[in-house]
Amino acid sequence: MVDSHIERAMADRIDDLTGRVQTLEKKLDLLSASVDQRFEQVDRRFDAVDEALLEQRQYTEFAFSSLEARMDAGDARLDAKMDNGFTKMDAGFTRVGERFDRLERKLDQFIDLHL
Repeated sequence: MVDSHIERAMADRIDDLTGRVQTLEKKLDLLSASVDQRFEQVDRRFDAVDEALLEQRQYTEFAFSSLEARMDAGDARLDAKMDNGFTKMDAGFTRVGERFDRLERKLDQFIDLHL
C-alpha cells in the first residue's frame, strides 16, 4: 500500500473535520442548555407575574366587596334617616292640617255669629 501525501492530508482534514464537528456539537449542547435555562427563567418570571396579577385581582375584589358593603350600610342609614324625616314631616303636616281645620271651624262660627 502506498502512503501518499494527498491521502495523509485528506485524513488530517477528515480528523480535523471530526474534531470540529464534535466541538460544534459541544457548543450546540451548551447553547441548548443555556436557552433552556433562559426559558426556565422566563417561565418563572411569567409565573411570578401571573401570581401578582391573581393577588391584585383578589385584593381588588376584596376591596370592591368591602366598599360595596360600606356603601350598602350607608345607603341603609340614609334611607332610615330619610324615612324618619318624612315621618316627622308627615306628622308636622298633619298638625298643620288640624290647626287649619280648627281655624276654619272658628272662622265658620265667627261668620255664623256675626251675620
